Amino acid sequence: MVFPTGVHSETLSLCAYFNWNPWIYSKEGRFEGIMIEQLEVFKAQNPSINVEIQQIDNWKRCQLEVASGRVTMLLGANKTADREVDFDYLPIPAFVNQSSVVAYSLEGIIAPVHSLEELKKYSLSIDKGNKFGEIIDSFIKSLPAENVFEVNSLSQSIQMVELGRIDYFFSDDSTYKTIEQKLNLTYPIRAKRKLQKIFTVPRSVPVYYAFGKKTDNYEKFADKWLDAIKSYYNFFVIDDRIEYHRENSSN
Repeated sequence: MVFPTGVHSETLSLCAYFNWNPWIYSKEGRFEGIMIEQLEVFKAQNPSINVEIQQIDNWKRCQLEVASGRVTMLLGANKTADREVDFDYLPIPAFVNQSSVVAYSLEGIIAPVHSLEELKKYSLSIDKGNKFGEIIDSFIKSLPAENVFEVNSLSQSIQMVELGRIDYFFSDDSTYKTIEQKLNLTYPIRAKRKLQKIFTVPRSVPVYYAFGKKTDNYEKFADKWLDAIKSYYNFFVIDDRIEYHRENSSN
C-alpha cells in the first residue's frame, strides 16, 4: 500500500524473526505471511503512520534494539519471564502457533530417541535469543554448559550439525524447511548432508507484539494494534491463511 508523500505524522519501525513460515517469510524480494497481512491492516487503518521494517537478521540484536527504543516494536515474540523484564506485550496474541519443535541430527549420528533425557549426552547448538517452549527450554537449562553452543542464527546451527561439529539442534519444522531451501540454493553440495528428525515435541504457543518497556511506544501504538488485530480476525479465517502461506512459501 502506497500513501502520498508528506502525510506521515510519526514513524513505527519494527523487526522480527524473519524466517518463520507461515507467520513471516521472504519471497521474491518481499515479506509475506500472517504478520505481514496484519501489518497491512494496521497501515490501512493508520495512513498517517510511516511503517519501516528494519531487517535485522540477528534475533537477539532485534530484541536489544526494541528494548532500547531504537526500533519501535517486535513483530511477533513468545512471552517469557526474561522478556517481560524488557518488553510490554499487547494483551491479546497476534496468533497462536500450533506446531512441533523437532530435534535434528545428521543422519547416522544419533538414532531417533524416545525422550529428551536421551539427548543429554550430546552437544546442542542454539541460536541466541530463541525460545522453544517450556518443556524444551527447561531441558536446555538442565544441560551441562559444555554441551550447549550458542550461535547467531538457525542457519549456523544447521551448518554446524552438517559439518559434524555439533550433534543436534532444535527448530520448528516450517522454519527449518525455509532455511534449508535457502541453504540449498546457496550451497548446492550441502543437499548431500542429510539430516533426520530424532525427536518431536508438540506445542501450542501464543505469540504477541511487544514494545520496549523503557519507551512510550506501547502507549502510542498499542490501541491501534489491538484494533488492527481484531479487524484482521473479523475479515480473515486464520486457518485458511495459514494453509495459503504454507503452500505459497514452498512454491
